[in-house]
Amino acid sequence: MKFRIKLRTKFSLILLFLAALPVSLVGWQLISINQRAVQGAILELHTKMAQKLAVNVEKELAIEDQKLEFALTALQKNLSWDDQRDLLKSLVESSKGILEIAFLDSKGMEFFKVVASTRAGGMQLNSHSEEKSFREFLAGGKKILRIDPAEQVMGKTVPVLRMYLPLRRGGCFVMLSLQAMKELVAEERLGGTGFAMMVDFSGDPILYPEGRFQGADRLKEVSQWPIVKQSIKAVSIGSSEYEDASGTAYVGAYAPIPVLDASMLTVQLKTEAYVTVSEMRRRAMTFLLVLGVLALVIAYIISRRLVQPLLALTRGAHEMSLGNFTHHVEVTTHDELRDLADTFNRMTERLRNYAQLQIDRLIEEQEKTEAILFSIEDGIVMTDYEGRILLANRQAKKILGISLNGSLEEKRIQDCLPREWTQEVLDSVRKNPTKGLMKDLVLSADGAGKRFFKALGRTVIAPGKREPQGVVIAFRDVSLEKEIEAMKEQFIHSITHDLKNPIQCITGYMETMKLEPLLTPLQNQVIENTNRATKKLLDMIQNILDVAKIEAKKMSVVCEPWNLEKIVSRIVEMNQGVALRRKIDLKMEVHGQEPAFVDAALLERVFTNLIGNALKFTSSGGEILVRLQQEKEHWLCSVRDTGEGIPSAYLQKVFEKFQQVEKARRGGSGLGLTICKYIVEAHGGKIWVESQVGVGSEIFFTVPLVPDAPAQAAQAAAADQNS
Repeated sequence: MKFRIKLRTKFSLILLFLAALPVSLVGWQLISINQRAVQGAILELHTKMAQKLAVNVEKELAIEDQKLEFALTALQKNLSWDDQRDLLKSLVESSKGILEIAFLDSKGMEFFKVVASTRAGGMQLNSHSEEKSFREFLAGGKKILRIDPAEQVMGKTVPVLRMYLPLRRGGCFVMLSLQAMKELVAEERLGGTGFAMMVDFSGDPILYPEGRFQGADRLKEVSQWPIVKQSIKAVSIGSSEYEDASGTAYVGAYAPIPVLDASMLTVQLKTEAYVTVSEMRRRAMTFLLVLGVLALVIAYIISRRLVQPLLALTRGAHEMSLGNFTHHVEVTTHDELRDLADTFNRMTERLRNYAQLQIDRLIEEQEKTEAILFSIEDGIVMTDYEGRILLANRQAKKILGISLNGSLEEKRIQDCLPREWTQEVLDSVRKNPTKGLMKDLVLSADGAGKRFFKALGRTVIAPGKREPQGVVIAFRDVSLEKEIEAMKEQFIHSITHDLKNPIQCITGYMETMKLEPLLTPLQNQVIENTNRATKKLLDMIQNILDVAKIEAKKMSVVCEPWNLEKIVSRIVEMNQGVALRRKIDLKMEVHGQEPAFVDAALLERVFTNLIGNALKFTSSGGEILVRLQQEKEHWLCSVRDTGEGIPSAYLQKVFEKFQQVEKARRGGSGLGLTICKYIVEAHGGKIWVESQVGVGSEIFFTVPLVPDAPAQAAQAAAADQNS
């Protein structure tokens, strides 16, 4: 079943498409543009905040660095130990960030140390030789800065910065507290979930708000965040959207702090950061949905007003197709649709008048057709391709055995006639609609002998239509013609049989008169001509008798293994004299060695007739080829000539009795090919002809390699009858 959309639905969809789609597309584009703008602004805000914090950290470090450089420069002058100690103490006391300053020898051992009051109890001199940062300092001789996120200061865990500074003799170790920076970072807020933090070169958090990371595992996951990995590799500020290991989406920005090998990051949940975008999208979608519903309602109302008249016209056309020409279409719109409805109503009125006139005419024509069919003496039957009888005249009902007043409903022609015969006719006409089929039909009538019919089947195609409507079969009773033909053949056979003995006597007398030595040449010529004509007449009579004997199945066929080449070569040699005299090239080709199972005498007669016909119709200078081809189950034999050819109208008739091509009669009885056909079929083979006018003809036939069982049975029955 094909998918069908109603016209009203189509109109509604089209109007909705025209009204809502452009607005939706423009709205969606505006939403996308605003969304990208808001997202860009949020990311820029994160970037500026991360950059500001990085700058502040660098400023704080720069201030402390300037103090240290000033102090260390002063210390490298010729000052007493007391002055140096006082200078360092004043430096530590005046700085909120410096926790400890120590001088180191080349092996990393502290030999002088100043500690802030917050580091009370930490005056013990320590060795730095095992620290990685010190070894890097010794190897490079440059300032080294490393952040320790967990240093105990006054019982608290505080992030510190460890610095190794080069001196003329040894080095200087400085420990700075980053607690102020940590508080500075913790004070920065972005909404309810946004915060800032600092990570080192390996991605581990250094400075971050307290309580942001619950548990050590959660803290370790930070280094795997995509934005953290980007910040480690970055040389400039940047921003991105990403997801953590649990799939939670974030937005953030980063700013590198090269002096510390660290980065400052800002992080915020994506849902909170883009809450404005989501709200804007929600409102826009609500607006578009309301607009779509409103457009759909308006489209439905407009389409209903447009389609209602069309539906009324459709119902009127449907009623008219059913033969109801009284239906009136009402359209109240004041436009072209009302004009169309008025025109439709006028057309319906005219069709009603015309239909009334045509009904009377059809009834009259139907009565004429029924009268014609009733008067035809031939039987006429119309069926569908399944054999159901649709129509039958009076004569056909008699032939089929149907009551003259009986109903044809559910009647099948297969139930009235031989099933194989009817199925062959129906199948043949179905496969070849443009070609009729003529078949013989024999019916047995109780107490009246057999009845013979000629039946012609053709496809029924109504005028103006291409599809066939069924099959029509015409029956013509040819029983009388068959009886007359049988009487004619019986008469011919009787006459020829009675003529055979007198003609044989005449032939004997002619042969005796030829022995008379006193005859003149003219008398000898007359006797010779008479003898030749008598023999020709005797051959014709013999052919007629042979055909009668074959039709009566009294001709004996005795098949034996024979060398086919030997049989045919003898016939070819016998006709070479005639061929040479007429300058005709008579040749033979043999392809195969297996013997054929044939009656040699009858097969010689076939080749004699075929080669004789070829010589008769081939002009001087022509060619005749006798070809023998061994195939899988039989020998394929053929005689080809370059004579006049046979017209296509005679190709199916040349094997019938007394049939000769018009304008090509050159004597003969017209029974030679008929006898050949009977002999070949008696061997279980088949014979046919191919020809082209002006080019020549070729007659083919087959004989078996292995004895054919039906042929042997027929041969045995004929032998029993002769015995």
